[in-house]
Amino acid sequence: MDICLSSRHGDHNHAGLVATAMRLVNAIPAVVAAEPGIRTTLDLPLITGKGLYGVGE
Repeated sequence: MDICLSSRHGDHNHAGLVATAMRLVNAIPAVVAAEPGIRTTLDLPLITGKGLYGVGE
């Protein structure tokens, strides 16, 4: 698999920042539902985006 980050802005940095932010935003429900205390990504379910991309986008 070859992944190439790019955006309409012509900048690979913008796309990378958006991808990083999406993971954090999509993790909010799992973090809120978790037991109190320190948690790592291993303690949380796999975080995925829902309905973010479709054919032709």
